[in-house]
Amino acid sequence: MKYGPLVSMLLLANVLCFNSCKNTEKNEQDKSMIIEHDFDQTPINWVGLWEKRVGKRDLMKSVIRQFEIENQHLRVNFKFKEELDREFDGYKYVIEDSLISMIKSGNYAWDIFPITRNTYKNIAKKLNDPDWGAKYLVDFDQYEWYHQSHIDHVFHVSSIREGYGGIYAGPLISGRNYALWYNEETAKKIGIEIKQTGMTMDDFIGYCKAVYEYNQSSTDKITFMPDYKLNSQVTDIFNNLVLSEIGSQYNVSNKDKVNKAIQKSLAAFEELSKYNPINAEVNIDKDFVYILNGQILFEEKPSSWFNQCETEDAQKSVHLIPAELPIFEQSPFLYPGTYQSVWAVFKAAPHKEEAVELMRYFSTNDVAERWLSTTFNPTGLKVKLKSSDFGQNKIETFNTYIEKKYGENLRMFDLGELLYGNSKVTIEPEAVFRGKTKADKFYQQIKK
Repeated sequence: MKYGPLVSMLLLANVLCFNSCKNTEKNEQDKSMIIEHDFDQTPINWVGLWEKRVGKRDLMKSVIRQFEIENQHLRVNFKFKEELDREFDGYKYVIEDSLISMIKSGNYAWDIFPITRNTYKNIAKKLNDPDWGAKYLVDFDQYEWYHQSHIDHVFHVSSIREGYGGIYAGPLISGRNYALWYNEETAKKIGIEIKQTGMTMDDFIGYCKAVYEYNQSSTDKITFMPDYKLNSQVTDIFNNLVLSEIGSQYNVSNKDKVNKAIQKSLAAFEELSKYNPINAEVNIDKDFVYILNGQILFEEKPSSWFNQCETEDAQKSVHLIPAELPIFEQSPFLYPGTYQSVWAVFKAAPHKEEAVELMRYFSTNDVAERWLSTTFNPTGLKVKLKSSDFGQNKIETFNTYIEKKYGENLRMFDLGELLYGNSKVTIEPEAVFRGKTKADKFYQQIKK
C-alpha cells in the first residue's frame, strides 16, 4: 500500500490515541510494562525497537518496569516500532515521515523514538538539512552523567557524532563488532578447526579448499559463504586485507604501497575463487536459517546479527562462533565496528526532562551488564565486570578482545575515501571473489 502526504498526521493521531484511550487496554494486555497507581502520573511516550528480538525485548520490558517502580510519579507509554509498521501495512517510511511531520508542525507526540544512522540520513535529505539533529534533538553531550556512564574512547571517534549531525543523540547502549561467524558443528563435520583470532588469508583460503573437497564426496552440500547479500560481506573482508597489508595509517600517503596492497588482496581473492566459495547447489534466501542448519560455513555479519539467529532457533544458535576477519601478516590499523545511539529525544518534547531521566536510567552500569549477559552484543556503556572476564562465553570473549585490541580504531570507514580522499572511488571485488573476473582486470578498472 502506498501512503500519501497525510500518513504522518494519521500516525500522530494513532500515537496520541495510543497515549490516552488505549492505556486501559494496554494495562490489561501487558501489566509488566505499566504500573497503575491512584495518583496522577507524568507519561513518557516512547516508540522502541526489538519486538522480535527475544533477549532485547525482554530486557526492555524488565528495565521499564523497574524504572516505573523506582519512579512512581512517571508512566512509560511504550510501543514497538514493529507495531506501527503493522498498523501501516509495513509502510517503509512510517518513522521518517512522522518525525518530519512533528518537526514541521511543532506537534511532538513522541518523547523518545528510534533513530538509526540511515533514518537520520534519510530525514536530512527530505529536510535538505544535514544538521537537523543539532537543531531539534537533545545533545546528551551536555550531561555529566552521560560522560561518566560511557567508555572513554567513544568520545574520541568522530563518526559516532557525525552520523547524527554532530551530536550524541542518545545512550550508546548498542555496539556492533563485525566478524566471520561460523557454525562450529559444520566446521567439525568438514574436519577443520577455525582460528577465532589471528586468522590469516592463507587460513581462510585453506578453509574454503576444505569445503570444496568435502563437497566432492558428499551429497550434503555446503557453501563456503552465502550468495545472499554477498557484496557487503566480501567488501569488508577485502578492506581488512588491504589495511593489514598497508600496516599503518601513516602509510596511506604512500600510493605505491596502497596500490600494491590492493593488488595483493585481489590476487588472494582470485586464488580463493578456484575453490568455488559460492556453491550454487545451496540456494540461500534467508541466511541465518541456513547457517543454523549447517549449510553455510561463514557469514560476515555484525554482532547484532546473532540475536536474529537466537530468535530463530535458540538451541542451534549456541553453535555460532565469531572470528576476527582475515589478515595477511599484521593487524589492520582500523577494524569495522561502531557504537550507535538507538533512541533520541526531541528538545521540544512535551516530557523532555522525564525522557532524559529515563535515558539516564538506561545508561546505568546495571543495565549495561544485563545487556551484555542477555544480548551478547557489545556496548558503549561502562560495566564493572564482564562475564567474559571468566571466559564463560566465546561471543563475549571475542567482543572484549576486539574492543581491547582496536579501541579507538574500531570504527566504520569508506576505503575509497580513506585511501584516495574520494568516497566516489568504490572498490567492491565481489566478481573476483566469485571467479567471474580476474584480479588484474578488476584492478585496471579501478585505475580507470
